[in-house]
Amino acid sequence: FYIASKKLKMIPEDRIISGPLYLAIGDVPLPLVIPFGFFPIQKSRASGLIFPEFGEALDRGFFLRNLGFYWAASQHADVTLAGDIYSKGGWRARVLTNYLRHYQYRGLFSLEYSLIQVNFPEDEGFSNPNFNFRQERNVFVQWEHNQTFTPQSSLRASVHAGSSNALRRNGLGTDILRSDLRSSIAYQTSFPRLGANLTFNLGHQQNLNYTQEPGFANPVRMMTLNLPDVAFNKDRMYPFKNSGRGGSPRWYDKIGVTYNSSLRNRIRVPDSLLFTPEALDYMENGMLHTATVNTNLKFLQFVTATPSLNYREYWYLEEVQKQYVRSNLNPELDSLTSRRVQNGFHTARDFNVSLTTSTTLYGTTAELGKRGTRLRHTMVPSLSYTYRPDFSETSWGFYRTATSTDSLLREMRYSRFEGFLLGGPSAGEQQSIGFQLQNIWEMKYFSRNAVVDSTTGKRKATYLRLIDNLGLSGNYNLAADSLRLSLITSELRSNFANNRINLNLRATHDPYGYARPDSASGRLNPYRINQLQVQQDGRLARLINASFALGTSLRSTRRTRSLATPQQPQLPGQLPPTTTDDTRESPGKERPVRPQSQFRQSYDRLYAPSAMEWSLNANYTLSFDRLYGTDTEAMRHSLNLSGTYKFTPKWELRFNTNYDLQNKEFAFTTVDITRDLHCWQMSLNWIPFGLRRSYFITINVKSTALQDLKVTKRRDWRDTFIDF
Repeated sequence: FYIASKKLKMIPEDRIISGPLYLAIGDVPLPLVIPFGFFPIQKSRASGLIFPEFGEALDRGFFLRNLGFYWAASQHADVTLAGDIYSKGGWRARVLTNYLRHYQYRGLFSLEYSLIQVNFPEDEGFSNPNFNFRQERNVFVQWEHNQTFTPQSSLRASVHAGSSNALRRNGLGTDILRSDLRSSIAYQTSFPRLGANLTFNLGHQQNLNYTQEPGFANPVRMMTLNLPDVAFNKDRMYPFKNSGRGGSPRWYDKIGVTYNSSLRNRIRVPDSLLFTPEALDYMENGMLHTATVNTNLKFLQFVTATPSLNYREYWYLEEVQKQYVRSNLNPELDSLTSRRVQNGFHTARDFNVSLTTSTTLYGTTAELGKRGTRLRHTMVPSLSYTYRPDFSETSWGFYRTATSTDSLLREMRYSRFEGFLLGGPSAGEQQSIGFQLQNIWEMKYFSRNAVVDSTTGKRKATYLRLIDNLGLSGNYNLAADSLRLSLITSELRSNFANNRINLNLRATHDPYGYARPDSASGRLNPYRINQLQVQQDGRLARLINASFALGTSLRSTRRTRSLATPQQPQLPGQLPPTTTDDTRESPGKERPVRPQSQFRQSYDRLYAPSAMEWSLNANYTLSFDRLYGTDTEAMRHSLNLSGTYKFTPKWELRFNTNYDLQNKEFAFTTVDITRDLHCWQMSLNWIPFGLRRSYFITINVKSTALQDLKVTKRRDWRDTFIDF
């Protein structure tokens, strides 16, 4: 194709200006005429207008979308001003700047504001033609920044914040599915001589969906601000290591010490209260210091022991004070009311000591079969003991007692730091024995086409891992007066079929029985009892929850040989390639031959197996939950499919979908089809289901100088809510 004109003027390395233009394809002029043309041919960036996208939306009227101006401000920055305007009311404006200075910093900043007068399908009365439209204002800010000051210090920023409906009303692609927004501005510096680093972080998390939060009667959208968080981390130190001493290292040379501290400042409020004085009432802060001392020891040659001491200290500027609230119905329903009091500097601390031992056991079978197959079983058992004192005892001073005002003088214990940002010392003594067992199965065999090692003269074996892990874990608390055994967790992981299929199975069982609600005792919910499940009904344990995931990733095997017969170079005077005719052969006669058709040659090149490339990713997930102490079960299972299929070297299909097998409906689904048209290209993006269903078809020229030469057809989810 080409664009022809009888009047042209070209200014080298600047622009081309022309009179009437027409498009010709295959030297055939088409009745597509442009009255004049202006084509910049500068090698550098140039400022200019951005050609808008125009159309009609059923609920917003005629529109011009992305009309704007591009300003090449300098070699280090540019600015784009663009916006939308709708005939039925409403508009959107956006300013975007990209900046870059090599070896120093780079980033972008975007600010978007929209006023949309529209009703949406989720609005009450959407189908009523007399329903009044409403106005909605949305703001969205995006900032990405990356700057290196010195080899030891840098600044990273990733900010995405704005109105809760900004992405849902104006976003494209998967942005409309986001349930939250997150931001982070972090400055990090390190001190190589001290072996430490310091980080300052300003963070933001915004929930885009309504949730029911404690303390609020109606669902709210919560927003969390970190203002700021400071973290100091010290590299592992070996205080008893003597580098100048000769001989083998002593056991105390391996004793290592780590230290970390963090200062947290957080405000978590509904978005409606963010810029009000009441937001400061939700301010929380605290400081946590953590120190760990541990080492590795070996004894009996095959057993590894890891003793460890963990120490934590909490700093707060407030504490909790509670009062006893007596219930006239049942003493077990008595409760406490709490309030936070800022009355000074408060500290608390806790610690625990632990010892973990582990070893590795191997077992192999003799050779099985003619291929010398052998199995190896690897077991990794580990046993640990952890001790932590009861920090709710009066001698520690971290817990207080609230007493009722009646003659019974009932008491309830509470923590002075209950519900605080960084937590506090835990109640109850712990003498926990933890156990864990991992099992790995592998196989070795000699294939029929085994390669012989040239150095040893022996065949090379093929190794295959059958099970990555089959294990279980739990713990037993010696200090508990009842329910000493914890929940038992089991897991199975395997990759088989040459790592094409991934299997992951996880389950949690409760070894104890349960009792149903009893109005006489005042217990309104089922509760665990100090009786093993096997004693209650003969079952070894009760299944609480389980998850099953099965996934595969398949790819086509690219073949170098096509269906067509390989063509040899044709020499001068040589006949064209021939193929046999479908005539019956007779003895003594030569078989007639005929030239291979041009269509057949093109067909073989186009649809050869080497051109048909495809990939498929399939993941099936199943989760099962049983409400504790009841027969109520919740099950969820879904199938996710994604992949590509390349029909020919020019055609390609991409898709991504998720099907909810429980509710029998599709989730967010996208289909993309592209066709390479040599100097043109065609693309189709289609969302067939849901409120965001839309399609977008584009046929455009690849050349950047003619990027505005394109034909588009779209029906966006923002424009209409009727079927495709």
